[in-house]
Amino acid sequence: MTPCERIPKNRKSYIFYRTAFLLLFTGSLVIGIVCLLRLFNGENNAVLFLLLFVLLVPEVIMVFNIAVFPFQYSIFGRYERSSAPEKEKPVFRRDHSWGAVKFLRVTPPFFSWVIFPSGICFKILWIGKAFISFKQIEQLYASRNIQFRVPFLARTYFVLKHRSREVRSPLFIPQEIFQELNSKMEDFVMKKGDT
Repeated sequence: MTPCERIPKNRKSYIFYRTAFLLLFTGSLVIGIVCLLRLFNGENNAVLFLLLFVLLVPEVIMVFNIAVFPFQYSIFGRYERSSAPEKEKPVFRRDHSWGAVKFLRVTPPFFSWVIFPSGICFKILWIGKAFISFKQIEQLYASRNIQFRVPFLARTYFVLKHRSREVRSPLFIPQEIFQELNSKMEDFVMKKGDT
């Protein structure tokens, strides 16, 4: 599948996730209200709180999926995301790493990066994976984080802006990924210029 084509998902898969989310949300809302009522009456809620936690975990993971991927390419959406090229061998891989997509920052060991000769693939444990080709990358640069006013939180971030409609932009990448990606993109541009 090329990064530009839209491949529809099996209808049952996204209908299942939409229904599951509604049922989980309704169940956690009802259990949450019952917990509050029992709490005000001084009754024991340990089992209900455990059940509430079990219902909330998959809901949070589903919401994180929408934070990383636009709705149409999320688990609720109608389209498949581009997968990594099957015929290409990875040139660089970093497992158990960190990264961020738009607003969602993921700490180690939940993020994995793989660089191919034609693009970059990332995987976030339990949330999903996607491939961005070098043709879709618009900017790759280092940026000083000015969002935080506290000096020890300020640091340099490496930013990858892209025009893929399957993944939210920008991606914040580790320095080693930035360096590898920078050199591979230069190789890609040189090869593209030779043809």
